Amino acid sequence: MPTASKVVNGREDVAPETRRRVTGALDRLGHIRRPRFDAAKVPGLVDLVVHSLASSWSGAVLHGVEAAAHDVGLEVIVSAVSGQRSAVGASNGCGCCVVCPRHPPERHHNAYMDDDWRQQIDALHEELVRRDDPAAWVREQDAMEASLRYPEFALRGPVFGVAVQDPEAGPEWRVLKPVVDPMPQMARDALQSYLFFTAKDDTDDRAVRRELLAAVRVLEREPVNEVTACGVRYRVVRGDEFARAGEDGLEPPRPTDPEPLERVWERRPRAAPSRDIGFVLDPRRVDGPAAGALKLGLRDFAYSGARFPSAVRADSERAVGTHPELVFLPAGFGLVERGDHRGWCPRGALMPTPHDARRMFYDGMAETWALLYKFDEATKARYAAAAEEFRALGRADEFRVVDRLFRICRIERMVRMGAKGPETPRPSDVDQYGPMKMHPTMDEDGTLTYGD
Repeated sequence: MPTASKVVNGREDVAPETRRRVTGALDRLGHIRRPRFDAAKVPGLVDLVVHSLASSWSGAVLHGVEAAAHDVGLEVIVSAVSGQRSAVGASNGCGCCVVCPRHPPERHHNAYMDDDWRQQIDALHEELVRRDDPAAWVREQDAMEASLRYPEFALRGPVFGVAVQDPEAGPEWRVLKPVVDPMPQMARDALQSYLFFTAKDDTDDRAVRRELLAAVRVLEREPVNEVTACGVRYRVVRGDEFARAGEDGLEPPRPTDPEPLERVWERRPRAAPSRDIGFVLDPRRVDGPAAGALKLGLRDFAYSGARFPSAVRADSERAVGTHPELVFLPAGFGLVERGDHRGWCPRGALMPTPHDARRMFYDGMAETWALLYKFDEATKARYAAAAEEFRALGRADEFRVVDRLFRICRIERMVRMGAKGPETPRPSDVDQYGPMKMHPTMDEDGTLTYGD
């Protein structure tokens, strides 16, 4: 009987050092050892033959097979053949499961996906072990638990922002304006304003100002997705926003999600800075095995179903080929309300921390919603009292006001990357308005002309 099986089934005839090594490997794979059956009752046996015990994939298979066997009163014999021939069925068991590794379909070959997908996950696990960072282990545990409690995905749709490639900072693309806008034109407008105020306030060089203003004029007239000024490339980029979902709804913040050191409830003169700013769009960067598995799982994601127009589906399928790599942006947090048919509707902007989302909810109940929705005095008083009740709870992620249920939820976003950088808006992405002149005319000396 293979040594691994002896350890799994609690046999005593295993050397202490060997038991320690096998137990350590099983622990790393997340295997939970179950109690043995009554020794007076001889259980049936099932042979499980896997390619190797050195991968998280094999650990998941072992965990599932043993659980199913235990439910029907069987024990499991484990054989790891590691590419060599093995005598299968020699134990006269009740059955044999041979589990062979299978490569996922190689739909899109690229520089980062040459290795087998399991090897990539194992490499991420080895890196996590090498770092020996307790906080990273806790975050990984949080991520694994979230994948079990919230196994589904709720897609909200595309979001847009601006990225920059500055040769002085390196070859990478970095986020310049947060990837949160619901329409491409809003991101173009944000870029137009950025270039205008850079020309106005950040340079006295006439040649530099001239180039910046030339890019501004292009953005005033045309719905372009990229401009260059002073050797720096500016690009409107596209992402997809989604949340995890489970039986109880959308995923709330995780215990390891970032929170401010001081939780302030009063309104600040400036909004909290986005964690997107300066974020490097590097598809090789993956924060742990759970994120790596998610990245590989979503690599071939494309919109499907009749609720999406055919042009949207076609663009989405095309993007899988032209931009096969994924980058996950920093997680954000938002407020959602339970709607009809048990759905959840967004209420407000994406915030950088759970507390910022809670403070946005508090501000809405205490003041903003009364102005926006013209509450009568009685309703205004009820919401104001509810705001103080919510604040007193400190870190509540779900709260009911009158007959409305709200939740603070965790929002994730991904940007597709290709050989030429991050994906730009697709032809099927919708704009409700077009380019426009947003600022006074400026000449190369910095003089402003109003009213034109």
